[in-house]
Amino acid sequence: INASPDIIYVYDIEELKNVYVNDGIQTNLGYSDAEIKEMDSGVIPTLMHPEDFENYLQHTYPQYSKLSDRELTVHEYRMKDKTGSWHWLQSKESIFLRLPDGTPKQIFGISNDITERKKAEHLIHESEERYRILIEQANDGIVQIGSSMEINLVNAALCRMLGYSREELLKMKVSDTYAESEKTQVFQRQEEVIEKGGLSFERHMIRKDGTELPVEVSIGTLGNGQLLGIVRDISQRKKAENALKASEEKFRGLTTASSDVLYRMSPDWSTMFQLDGRGFLVDNEKPNSNWFHEYIHSKDQERVLSVIKEAIRTKSIFELEHPVLQVDGSLGWTFSRAVPLFDELGDIIEWFGAASNITERKRVSEALEESEQLLRLSSELAQVAAWEYDVETNSMTRSTSHDKLYGIMNQGKWERETFLNATHPDDREKSNDLINKSLAAGGPDEYRFDFRVIYPDKSIHWLNVIGRIVRRNK
Repeated sequence: INASPDIIYVYDIEELKNVYVNDGIQTNLGYSDAEIKEMDSGVIPTLMHPEDFENYLQHTYPQYSKLSDRELTVHEYRMKDKTGSWHWLQSKESIFLRLPDGTPKQIFGISNDITERKKAEHLIHESEERYRILIEQANDGIVQIGSSMEINLVNAALCRMLGYSREELLKMKVSDTYAESEKTQVFQRQEEVIEKGGLSFERHMIRKDGTELPVEVSIGTLGNGQLLGIVRDISQRKKAENALKASEEKFRGLTTASSDVLYRMSPDWSTMFQLDGRGFLVDNEKPNSNWFHEYIHSKDQERVLSVIKEAIRTKSIFELEHPVLQVDGSLGWTFSRAVPLFDELGDIIEWFGAASNITERKRVSEALEESEQLLRLSSELAQVAAWEYDVETNSMTRSTSHDKLYGIMNQGKWERETFLNATHPDDREKSNDLINKSLAAGGPDEYRFDFRVIYPDKSIHWLNVIGRIVRRNK
């Protein structure tokens, strides 16, 4: 029994003390058998966490009188070890000895340390909470789908799109949201997603009022047959595309006044039908099948081609910023946007595009980025330090320049007291008060103040500190 890593004990519930405990108590909590005996009836009140002790008195202890001889009771609680740290334990207990009248007198129990499990559960809970918040804040609709294509989870955005409540959608299958003409594709797409690991496509969803909503859907696998879909409302985009199709000639007439480069492409982009370079790019009056190599630099061809293929596959607008070879052979930048023109069957007949010269804008942007890099370097040279303080553990992490601002080299652990001790005596009370006000419930989330520090050579230096609360307890 003493070789067991678990705590094995016999507890007298009438005298409120341990009759026996094995060496597991020392292995798990650091107390010897003699120390436990010395605590006598104070073991549980002394070592059990106050919150758990209250629960023990209200729920666990009364349960002993109701146990049958072979019945187990299981409860989880925190106990303080010899160093003052808390451990989560799980105890399984049964009646060990009864009085002549049948009243339970002693219980036999086995406790094992479940601290790591509890930590893992806490991390999982935090992860799930972040996942839930992310889903609920998304502008696109999000849906989790089961192996039988039942809807297991939806966010608020999808409810708004379709006009259903969350409760209504969770009682439906994916096929219930499909237009009648597309229902045969449900399981076909499910198989394709599982085979490829992901799939993007356009479809029509049926709203609660019976109207159709054009959407773009991206679906991936979660494992165990579960799928996760992101649904984007493309009704406005579709209206724009239809308007372009209906007014193609009018659109062409309006663009003749544009200062942008205008071009026309074949349905698969293999041939450029026409390009008016406007002095930025070389004009192209005849169909040109070599346009890709004449206008796009070799190092950018793979990226540009990838976006073109995606636009063709989805029959959607091509849009991209990329380098381009200018009239003089130098490398410039363009923002290119092309829309597909469709026939009555919905097939692309050609692409009509416009490309803006953004070379100067890119030059300014690069200059700005260089300026920002210089600003970051200047901040480092200006002796600015960053720090983060954990109130619960009273510990601080900080940048390498932090200690130097206090005139201290190679300082080890920083605590709040370290900061206060480094502060000029005349500024300590004010500094401490401002920090305490911010840490208090309902206090301001930010504080800032000037204070003095005394260097080892007795010289006095002024510092400015800005602190912001990152996270508060619930």
